Parts: sequence; structure tokens; C-alpha cells
Amino acid sequence: VWASVEHDARIPQVVFAAQELDDALKQSGKESLQISLKVETDETSPEAFQIQTVGSKILITGSDAKGAMYGGLEVAELIRMKRPIKNLERTPFIEKRGIKFNIPWDARTPSYDDTGDNAQKSIAAIWDFEGFWKPYLDDLARYRYNVLTLWSTHPYPSIIKLDDYPEVALDDIYRVKDGLLQPHFKNKLQNLDQNGDGALTLEHDAKVLSLVKKMTMDEKIEHWRRVFDYAGDRGIEVYLFHWNVFTFGATGKHGITEDQTNDITIDYLRQSVRQTLLTYPQIAGIGVTAGENADNQIEGQYSIENFLFNTYGRAIMDVREQQPGRKIRFIFRRHQSGLDAITQAFSEFNDEFNTSFKYVIGHMYSIPNPKLFDIQFRWEVDKFKVPCWLNLRNDDMFVLRWGNPDYVREYLRNMPLDVMPGFYMGSDGYVWAKETIAKNPDMAGKLEIDKHWYRFRMWGELAYNPELGRDYWEDVLEARFPGVDSKLLYDAWAAVSDVVPQINTVCWKPNDNMIAPEGCIDNKGFLTIDDYYFDKGWNQSLPRSGYVSVMEWGQAVAAGKTPKGITPLQVADRLEQHAETALKALAILKKQAGDNLELNETLNDIESFAYLGRYYADKMRGASKLAVFREDISKKQYSLEAVAHLKDAVKDWEAYAAIASAQYNPQLLARTGFMDWNSILEEV
Repeated sequence: VWASVEHDARIPQVVFAAQELDDALKQSGKESLQISLKVETDETSPEAFQIQTVGSKILITGSDAKGAMYGGLEVAELIRMKRPIKNLERTPFIEKRGIKFNIPWDARTPSYDDTGDNAQKSIAAIWDFEGFWKPYLDDLARYRYNVLTLWSTHPYPSIIKLDDYPEVALDDIYRVKDGLLQPHFKNKLQNLDQNGDGALTLEHDAKVLSLVKKMTMDEKIEHWRRVFDYAGDRGIEVYLFHWNVFTFGATGKHGITEDQTNDITIDYLRQSVRQTLLTYPQIAGIGVTAGENADNQIEGQYSIENFLFNTYGRAIMDVREQQPGRKIRFIFRRHQSGLDAITQAFSEFNDEFNTSFKYVIGHMYSIPNPKLFDIQFRWEVDKFKVPCWLNLRNDDMFVLRWGNPDYVREYLRNMPLDVMPGFYMGSDGYVWAKETIAKNPDMAGKLEIDKHWYRFRMWGELAYNPELGRDYWEDVLEARFPGVDSKLLYDAWAAVSDVVPQINTVCWKPNDNMIAPEGCIDNKGFLTIDDYYFDKGWNQSLPRSGYVSVMEWGQAVAAGKTPKGITPLQVADRLEQHAETALKALAILKKQAGDNLELNETLNDIESFAYLGRYYADKMRGASKLAVFREDISKKQYSLEAVAHLKDAVKDWEAYAAIASAQYNPQLLARTGFMDWNSILEEV
């Protein structure tokens, strides 16, 4: 009896799981296994599944199509990893497990900040269904993500056409020409604007724009319908998120301006949102913020809160009138406003109303139990009884591969689960589409979700099932890299993955333009000792983290006191220990890697992290000793020790730069300028 997978070919999610099972069976050579996939609807337990085994037969039953798909995917993974298949039941730990994807539709309709190399190079990918969206959405499903949020300032000229505003729709796709981007542009490409109207337009800015692809608006609509349909076939809901008030691509046409008191703008935006929801019935929700380009001092009819209701809110209600059974979730981002004003403005709103909070502002890689939500927003959520999504911002690491399942598991378990529907995870100045800086041609152009598969897989799968322990992830590594000592690889990778969380916690710089840890840079350039540890505005540790900042430690030691908490020198010792753990393991792992390109590049990233950790350890020691000396210049020994530590830091960076620059090209980051390790070395 040959292996087979019985399933309902009319259900796309089940078909996908069956394909994964077929592939796993072929790879494993299991010829007699009989698998049955079915759906037995249970609306009380969405996305759940049950596995039952009887001899060589396996029955997978989902409470809905997504549950059956997840059950099939789990069995396929168990087969690939040669793990036993046992009777079990699963229900999702976190209901909504999402991705935050800043999407650069076009240079004329940008995301929040597309002034980095990565964003401009990613424009082609987002208009490529077969080369990007299909494999990307497949991976999201494999990793148990069920929400995809697409973030941009004003997408509508690139995705719909309006009868009342015909000049707005943009044919074709354009990016900024190579070589024109420079650090410190305003984050909306205004510095490239040749016309001075605040938006790139072909009529006036042809010198800076380059054609990516010829497409009519009808072809664009067909493309996005295909993408959104495919997302649905993989169990993924699509949301559009916006900053306000922006009208890129529409500014100056039909009297449209970036002015919340302009009735034409209000009507245009309401029609845009309504038409988008009607054109794309797959869109499950709209998210907005009340800030960035708004006047929050205006009150009454044109307050930003009323502007949001009269545009996005009323548009959703318009669609509900035409499609009474449709559900469209509205998510208000807690940013430059509050739940009091926004709930009052939306008092007439008749669909699901949620809010959202930047959980650790720009740095999800800090500590696994951050307190900012409890400090800043829980009281509002509790008072107004509004479910709150967590925005997990990775503005920490864009290049090096990260991997620590224990951190992820603890982080997820510490979330305010009692008030949250779910989370969405991503960056604000980086587009996670395709790899753009790899020097090896075999790695260049690889999907970011494939390069960083371990990290994406951890956050998705552990959000569905946090019980997946160390043994599971060791088997995951063994399946990906056959022949490697998976225990050793697990330990080395987890050790150096603590580098960025440690440095972010002891020296807290909340926003994305304040630090890119991989380069020790901010939006003004390299972070010197003074810029980093003695910045008068941001010289503290993460609030309620139990960590002592460099300046606090220096003041205490100079006064002959013992500071309470985890000190910078203790953090430095941890970083040193993590580096030592990794470097010892790498001596063995590199011999096992052979000609496995992905494994070798992963080990290079781990080694890079090790030396980066050593750099921060020595820099932190030097800063701490300097802090004591600045408090009491009679303590000259501290000054001498500081100099010695900083000299060691130079050697650490030299080693780090040698490894990283051998594997990656420099790039211009949108928020923090050039990531060029060898150039930064001069300032180190």
C-alpha cells in the first residue's frame, strides 16, 4: 500500500496541507502511511485541530479549514524531522499572529520611510506574484501566521481608480533611480521632490524616477486581487495600515491637499477607503494613526479624531450598508491621541473597534517581560474596554540571523493576553521582501523570510503553540542542516542572540532612528561614548527592567555606594560569556558545515554577533569607568582602565567588520544612514 493523503480538494487550505504532506512522505520514503485530512466545524474553537493515529493510519481533524491546514502542516513537519506522531489536540495560544509589512507600492506612493536602498529595491518584488508573494505567503502559513498588515502612507493611487477623482490613479510602477538616495533625507522622499509640492510626480520629477514595470490600473487591481485571494487560501487575513494625513500620488489633483480641514481631501479619502474595500473584499480591516502629519491642536469638526471617523470610519460604514454581512475591523493606533477622544469621535461606528500599542516602542529585542504597556496604556484599555493589538517593532536587526526560542517563548507568555486579540511584528524603516546586500550570488535575491527562516518560524509557531521545547527546535535545526551538531548550534545561536537584547536594555533608546545596534549608529551617524551612554535625554536603562544605566552606575560608584540592579559591568560579562560560548562552538560547527552555503553563512552571522557582543562589552566597560572618573576626577585609575577597554573595543570591531563585510555589501538604511562596517571602524 503506497502512502496517500485523503482530503477535500475544494478547500484550498486543506489542499496546501495535503501538498506539504505529500512532499514530506516522498522525502521520508514512508510508503505505507495513510493520512486523512478533514474539517468538522466547531465555531467555539477556531484554528484548532486533533491528530489521531491507528497503526499506519493518521486522522487529522480541524475545527475549520485553517485548523485542518495547521494539523496537516504539523504532521508534515513531524515526518520531515523523523519525530513520532502521537495523538494530540492543539488550539492556538494567541488568536491573531501577524506580520507588519511596510510596503513601498511605488516611489510616488511610499510607505513610512522608503529612503533606504532596501525599500527602493523591494518595489519590484511586491509587484511579482510568482517570485515573491506566492512563496512568501506559503511560508507565513507554514509558520502559523494568520494576519498580514500592509503599512503605507497613502496607497490608493496605486491600487484603485475613482470616478470622481480620475486623475489620481497611477499607471505603471516607479522607483527612485540608483545613486540618488542620501542619508538624512526627510522620510517621505521630499528632498527628491523637484516640484516642491511634497510628492514625487512624473510630470516634474522624471529626473529622479526610474520605471520598474509597465502596468495599467486594471492590471494592478488584478494583481492585488490575486495576492489577497492567495493569502485567504493560506488562512491569512489582510489589513491596510496608514499614517495621517498624507495624500502622496494625489496631492494637487482635484484640489486634494494634506490638510485635515480640506473637505475635498476628506471626501476623496472616504471614497478611496470605500472603493478599496469594495474592490478587495478580502481586506479584513483598516488600521490608522492620528499623527505624523496632522495638526493635533485643531478641535471640533476638523480635529484629527473626527477626521479619522469622517474618512476611514464612515467609509467602513458605507461598505457595511452595501454588504451587511461583511465584517471590517478598525484598529486605532495609540499614537498622538488617546482612547477618550477617539472613542468619542467613533461613537456611531458599528463594526469591531480595536486599538494598538507599540509594545516596546522600536525594540522588541530588549527583555521578554517589558513593562511599558502597563506603565503607559493599560489603564486606558481597561477603562474603555477596547481590545489592544501589540505592535512588535524589530528596528534592532536587519542583517544578521537571530535565533533564541527561549526568549521568544517567554516574551509571548508575558504579553497582556487578557486584553489582546494578537500582535503584528515587523520594522518601520526596512522592507522584509528580498535580500539585497549578500555578496554571494547564490544568496542574493533570497526571500528575507527564507534567509531569516528560524526567527520567523519561532515567532509564528510558538505564538500558536508555546509548548514547543528545546528538543523540537534542535530537531528543526537538524532537519534544516543535516549532519550538524544541533545541540551545539542551538546553544551558540541562542547565546549570541542575547547580545542585542542586553545592550538595548542597559542603554534604552526607544525610537528606530536612535540606534541600529548592528552598526552602533543613529540618524546622525556613529554613536560615540557621549552619544550613546551620556546623552542627556536618553541615558537611562529600559524602565522597570531592573538594569542600571552607565551613568547611574558611575554616580553610585563614585559616591562609594553599591547600585541596586543588574549593572553595566555584569551585562558586559554576560556579553563576553555569550561570545566565548559561540566561538568555542564555532570551532567545531565550521568543520561540520562542509560546503553547505546556508549553514556557513549562518555560522558567519553567529561569529559576527559574537564579536559585536565583545565590542559592546568593552565599550560598556570603558563608558562605565569613564562615568566614575567624570564624577570624581581624582579616581584616575578609572580613566586609564576606560582607555584600555576602548582600545580592546577597536580590536573587537575590526574582527566583526572583517566577517560581516566579507559576507555583505554596505547599504543605506532609511532611518540611520549607512551600514558600512569598515567605514564605521574609522570612527570606532
